[in-house]
Formats: sequence, structure tokens, C-alpha cells
Amino acid sequence: MAACEQKCAERVILKSFLGQQGIRGQVTSQERPDFLVDSADGPLGVELTQYHCTTSEGGSPERRLTHEMSNVLCHLRKIARRPEYAHLHGLDVILGPQSGDGPHRRDREPLALEVIKYVSTCADAVRTTGHMREQRPFVDEGGEGDYKLMDKYLRYISIGPVGHDTFTATICLTGFVSVNIASLQQCIGKKINMYRRLAPHAKRLWLLVYAQGDVNSACLPSPDVVKDVLESREGAELRRLVRSGDGHRGERGNPFERVFLYDFARGIAYGL
Repeated sequence: MAACEQKCAERVILKSFLGQQGIRGQVTSQERPDFLVDSADGPLGVELTQYHCTTSEGGSPERRLTHEMSNVLCHLRKIARRPEYAHLHGLDVILGPQSGDGPHRRDREPLALEVIKYVSTCADAVRTTGHMREQRPFVDEGGEGDYKLMDKYLRYISIGPVGHDTFTATICLTGFVSVNIASLQQCIGKKINMYRRLAPHAKRLWLLVYAQGDVNSACLPSPDVVKDVLESREGAELRRLVRSGDGHRGERGNPFERVFLYDFARGIAYGL
């Protein structure tokens, strides 16, 4: 993507994010940071950086499994957009993959179809109870049933709605944190280090880490997961990075007053 096209695309993302935050004001393109917002609280500089899921076909078995399950999630997203599944708007599904080999390529879409069918049949129960976790097995003792691939590849599936008539807009898989925490640290740490060296053209700075595309969106951690990450041993370095400023630019090295994650496709933004 050409630089001008990238800038235009990021302007759209930023305006969407500002609308989510209830911030109004003229947006001006610039460098260091990418945009300056003439907000009611004064000029606000916003730097944008794109989140990329780091899963790949190679590497450790855990990394390969996460990559394969991410592909299942992509199929799940596409299927969920079909008219017959409109009642599952804002779907929240957490897949607990089994250890070992992940789904074969030919099983990815059939597995996603099983998951969406399973979720659809559970929708009324989920709305009633607010949350449901169904443990294995997903098929009967004779090995019959509609969920053979789920029984083969998943330890469990967790489904949950938040709000009045819609599900939360989160699709993720367990095990993601240990595999992809480095990608968040890398994109955030890179910007923090850059702004430690360079004088920004704004006194107040926010960093907006945004995700686009089904895989990146599926692997971006949900607000609950983020909270757990920041309190976990695996998230110690990320916690140090984002909290080093404690909301005050420059204190103990973090030049950004706030750091946000933004799933652009689903319109979900939350601060770290």
C-alpha cells in the first residue's frame, strides 16, 4: 500500500476510534505523531501502528497449532456472516485446542461449520444463563453425532454474551497469549523506543494499536484476556512497557499517556 493510501486508511481508523471514545475535533495529518486531534481538552497527538498476528506454519508445535486454529477462526468469521446466522451478531467464542497436531487443512472449514452449528443450537441457553462452558465429549459414547471434528480437535468451547440482545464481539483461542504476546510487545516497544529518541510534535501522546483482517482480529486479545495478560508472569514485560508512564508522559520512559488496542472490523477499543 502506498504511503498516501496508508495515511488515508489510518485516518478512517482513527476517526472511527475517536467516535468510539466520544472525542470530537479536527484531525490533521502530520508526522511524529501520525495525527493531531484538536480535541476539547487541547491538542492530542495519536500515533497508529498495526498489530500483526505472529503465528506461522513453522516453529514450535504450540505455534503451529495456534496458526491452524487461527485459520479455523477465519472460516468461522466468514460463516458467521451468512444470513442464517444473523442471530449470532457479535459472536463470542473461545476455542480450547487439544495438544498435538492441529486441524488438517481439509478439516478447517468443516470444523468451523461444526462450531457455528453448535453455537447456534446453544444460543438460547447462552442468552438465558449469560455464560456456558461445555466440556468434552461433544459426541455420544458410540462416536456418533454432529460434532466429531470438535471432539477430535477441541478440549472445550466457551460461549458467552454480554449486553441485552447481542453476543460480545470476541473470537479467540486459548493458548494465544503465550504464542502472540511477543507481537504486542514488539509493536508497542518499537514505538515507545522511537519516541524516546525523537521529539514529538505534540505534548499529549496516545498510541493506537489496531488490527485488521480476520486472523489479526481473531488473535487480538479481548479486554478480559488483556487484563489477565498484564497481571501474568508472561505479560511482565508488556506491563512494564505500557504502565511505565502511569498516565504521565515521559515518566520512567513511556512517552505515551495512553495505549489502546482497537479491533477496527468489530469496533472494539480498550486501553492497556
